[in-house]
Amino acid sequence: MSVVTGQSFRTRRAVAAVEAGSLAHAGRPFSSKTQRLSEAGVTLIELMISLVIASIAISATFSLGMSIMNGYREHRDMVKLERTARSSMAFLSKAIRSASPAVPNGDIDDLIGCSDAGGLRVLNRSDGPDEIEVVYPIGGIISSLRQTYDVKTRSLIVVDGSEFQAGDYAVVSNLKRGHLIPILDVKERRDGWYLISKKPSRLCRGVEFPDGGYPPGSVVVRAQISRFFIDDSDQVGGVPTLMMDPDSEGDEPAEPLARGLEDLQVAIGVDLDRDGVVDDQGNRDDEWFYNATGDSDLPQMSEQPPRAYRVTVVARSVEPANKAATGIRPAVEDRAIAEAPDGYRRRVLSATIELRNLTGSP
Repeated sequence: MSVVTGQSFRTRRAVAAVEAGSLAHAGRPFSSKTQRLSEAGVTLIELMISLVIASIAISATFSLGMSIMNGYREHRDMVKLERTARSSMAFLSKAIRSASPAVPNGDIDDLIGCSDAGGLRVLNRSDGPDEIEVVYPIGGIISSLRQTYDVKTRSLIVVDGSEFQAGDYAVVSNLKRGHLIPILDVKERRDGWYLISKKPSRLCRGVEFPDGGYPPGSVVVRAQISRFFIDDSDQVGGVPTLMMDPDSEGDEPAEPLARGLEDLQVAIGVDLDRDGVVDDQGNRDDEWFYNATGDSDLPQMSEQPPRAYRVTVVARSVEPANKAATGIRPAVEDRAIAEAPDGYRRRVLSATIELRNLTGSP
């Protein structure tokens, strides 16, 4: 009879079976399943390579996205510049085309600013933006005088003043000369409509009317006088802006019309030889004035009214497009190109406008 010590018979039998299994596998190769399990996962080098490739792909994606966004922003800025230039040009063209209502020679005295600048005046500068002052009709409202209007008369007595109101301006004309008059009040009476103002002598000293004043039947047109100029002062945030002064030399303040307009240049075409064509050679010997440096003085409008005005505006982005100095203000008419480039983008728009009311235009 054997003696069992330390371990039970069952335990020793289990241990022997395990040892026997281990010996049975000794000297035999691993199965394919065992081999695949031992090769599962990635090494550190493989992981680092994967991260590098992923980083390159992500960087390229972000770079493409930024390029698309910058392109979209630049395109949007260009569209905005184009819209600003076109809307400003449309407004200026409409005013200039209709300048000097009912006065074919442009001889209009301004009883608001007390000047005889005429129905259309250009202040030309070769070292900065030009200015335009223009008298133009508003709303197509026309009437005629019932009684004579002279320097001693306070009111324009017209056939129909129902479309006029206080704060308007009116041009009274005998078709040879005109005066722009502020209207303070409008009243209807038995003998006609009264467009009440002040006596011309109280509006401006030394005002001169045609001999005998303006007779009954003279034309009365609702009108506006405006001065257009470029301002880049601190009042507009330092951004060049097209301004409109709604009463020129009067008391009303100027108002911003379009931000981002950097330059306004005007050339005036006069048919000096009266052959129906305004010769343009881009120099001082042609029939355009203010299109070349050193041009001679423009003839008096009352002596020979212009045939056409060429207006050019330069629109500039409000903010620099980039840090690189890749943009520059171009040369326009008699103003030279800017001395130094900058980072702004620009659009240039030009239009030639024939005047509807002046005798110099067809």
